[in-house]
Amino acid sequence: MNRKLIRPSLSDVQEQMSGRVQRKKPAPPEQTNAENFYYLKQMQSRTPMVVVLDKGETIHGVIEWYDKQCIKVHRANEPNLLIMKRCIRYMYKASDAGENGNGRLKPERLALGQAAHDVEARAATMGGFALAALERPMKEFNRLGLEVLSGRGTARARLLGYVAMHFDFASRRPFFSRLFPRMLISEGSTLDHVVKKYTLPVFRKVVRVVEEGVRSGEFRPADGKQTAMSRIGLTVHYFLMAQLVRRIARVDPYSPALLERRKKEILDFVRNGLFRHPEAHWS
Repeated sequence: MNRKLIRPSLSDVQEQMSGRVQRKKPAPPEQTNAENFYYLKQMQSRTPMVVVLDKGETIHGVIEWYDKQCIKVHRANEPNLLIMKRCIRYMYKASDAGENGNGRLKPERLALGQAAHDVEARAATMGGFALAALERPMKEFNRLGLEVLSGRGTARARLLGYVAMHFDFASRRPFFSRLFPRMLISEGSTLDHVVKKYTLPVFRKVVRVVEEGVRSGEFRPADGKQTAMSRIGLTVHYFLMAQLVRRIARVDPYSPALLERRKKEILDFVRNGLFRHPEAHWS
């Protein structure tokens, strides 16, 4: 007896399988940049905001700048505040504070610390924002640097004094090291303004101090510009890598003990790498 083999077509099989298999919904994106866009929108329009802290206290003002850890709030008739994000419960626009005059709050809540920073995608915007946030501390750093480098004393005393001042300045301003790279990736007028007004005057002064030390015999023969660039890297690199150090070494790079140790190592490195007599007192 011959039996005929019946083979289902491919379309029949696909129809049967489609009824059995339930497709999973795609996972929501991990990075939406919603937090960044919200802040930038309120900053650009200078929107009056109400920030509610975790203990219920309210802060009224305009957001001047933000980073991953904190926000800066400008207040008209009161001191400006730097508020850590971990202390914020939520925030909303001041214009949304009332409804029909009964004072009912309509907060536009914002979950903090969830969106990752995409610096490259907003290089121009972030460069301008970083400059606005850093203008005052950079002006102060420029003043202190020129004051130390132009002071009295030997070339080695002035150079070591400047190195110590630079390290102390950066260690007291963690936000400075986080925002400065964002400004550096912005091209054009923002970076030109920074270099011309703040960076070049101090850099040239360091070069002159190094050249003076070489001529006087205090320093080993060295190229002034190369030495100045290397000296900057000793301090800047540590604070730029602070978050990586925290994760790799499992230590707090801003702890007083570690800062003191790092500062000593940098000063010793400069002494032994540049001075003819490293053991001599530098004051």
